[in-house]
Amino acid sequence: MPVRGEPGRTWSAGIFGASSPCPVSVRLLVSLAVAVLASAYALSACRSAAPEPAADASWTYVGDGACQQCHADLAASYAQTGMGRSMSRFDPATAPERFGPDGAGPVVCATDGYCYQPFVRGDTLFQRETRPDLPGYERVEAVDYVVGSGNATRSYLMAASGGDAAHGEYLTEMPLTWYVERSIWDLSPGYRDGNARFDRPITLDCLTCHNARPAHETSQNFYTDVPLGISCERCHGPGSAHVAAFESGGEPTDTRIVNPAALPTDLQLDVCQQCHLTGETVYAPGVDATTYRPGRPLSAHRSVFATEASVEDPVRFGIASHAERMMQSACFEGSLGTDREMTCTTCHDPHTPTAQLPADHFNQTCASCHGPSAHLDACSRPDAETPTEAVTGNCVSCHMRTAGTSDIPHVSFTDHWIRRDPPPSSEATATRDDVRGQSPFQLVDLAGGGAPPSAAQADAALALATFSLYETQHPLPAYLPQIARRARRALGAGVERTDLRVVLGRALSEMDSLTAAQGVLAEAVARDPADPYAAFW
Repeated sequence: MPVRGEPGRTWSAGIFGASSPCPVSVRLLVSLAVAVLASAYALSACRSAAPEPAADASWTYVGDGACQQCHADLAASYAQTGMGRSMSRFDPATAPERFGPDGAGPVVCATDGYCYQPFVRGDTLFQRETRPDLPGYERVEAVDYVVGSGNATRSYLMAASGGDAAHGEYLTEMPLTWYVERSIWDLSPGYRDGNARFDRPITLDCLTCHNARPAHETSQNFYTDVPLGISCERCHGPGSAHVAAFESGGEPTDTRIVNPAALPTDLQLDVCQQCHLTGETVYAPGVDATTYRPGRPLSAHRSVFATEASVEDPVRFGIASHAERMMQSACFEGSLGTDREMTCTTCHDPHTPTAQLPADHFNQTCASCHGPSAHLDACSRPDAETPTEAVTGNCVSCHMRTAGTSDIPHVSFTDHWIRRDPPPSSEATATRDDVRGQSPFQLVDLAGGGAPPSAAQADAALALATFSLYETQHPLPAYLPQIARRARRALGAGVERTDLRVVLGRALSEMDSLTAAQGVLAEAVARDPADPYAAFW
């Protein structure tokens, strides 16, 4: 089985079905712990039944080219958005990165003694690795893909052939990232805590949220097709039936394509939350990051666990935490059940770059619910001497704080928790969730809703999420008995998941119960001989 790097030390991996949507450090010293919450986090009371269009299982993905034939203006505008430019090839003519007169950037050193320098030769971006204590040592690798629109960061992937260059390639992240806000080169997120050099595997979760649907094989970072940019069909669903209908003279309104604006509020939010929801992800059996279909409940596809402490933190928030932060807002809660329920697209037009929106776009959006400009005359902060000193006319600047994110350094993002008096904004700093300690914290399922899982299914999901948390963020040994107890209870109740057996075996191994671990893993292989990770462990 071709796997580069140890499968158990992934950055956000689908090894046992539990993962984080973006790369995180393997051993961040973050105090997180787990307990079951029976209810879902936000929308459990207003979940809708998913529409099931007839025969949609046969619909296939056709690519953006087919969409552009009829929707040229929308496609051209969308291509300029951050999502449309989320993955690309390096182009020196349009690249925002900065280099010295010699075409090279600064040297950045990791704590393990390796140093890195970006440089451009011709139309190719390279990263050079050296060691000051090893004169003459040099490793140079070319950038194959750029991840990020350039609005916040630009990270870089290199591709290594799997032996047959035409068949596919292994993707790994490179050590340096360009941080746009500060115009600096620095180590990629997580590399301060453990330098993966050029071998950090790009897993399916990572690539799918930064891209259209890649073609992925069993190995955690091996791909046979790597698209460029988040596609139309990530939000609208597979388009083959829609295209066929129009080619046959169909009507402008076609139920064979998903229009997110026509979905119930919870299903609209789910379309965005397939990527804008951060946590430990546990997929339902038989699905992965690429198989979610817009128009269906996200909760039927996956669970996304986050610590209750992080969700309720008034200051710290993650770079992809928009959904759960917004759902804590009084604006959102107050809109439920009205004819103007709040969704992501209440404020954001996914087809239009923010820079092209009118200067007062967000103010006008706020005023559409809170009244005309007269509302501003009565608006004042408690710490202002007079209302005129407090009111700037910018609703966002007063009610949505901007700060550095807890998981990505050198970037400033808007906290989507809309509050009357939020904590002061702060400049971008390299931060981490400072909740160290040995006491358990609760996990909440942010994708909760719909039909509640059985007790056994809840045990299985929580065991998988807890092990991912233990392995990638907080190696607290107290988690291991919890994991083993929940996994055994779920398996004993009839839940059959190979990834759950693998996690049980690995937890027992970490607890030095090697004989028991061997038996569990041997049974996993016997039940599912084709599973490579059961075989590996």
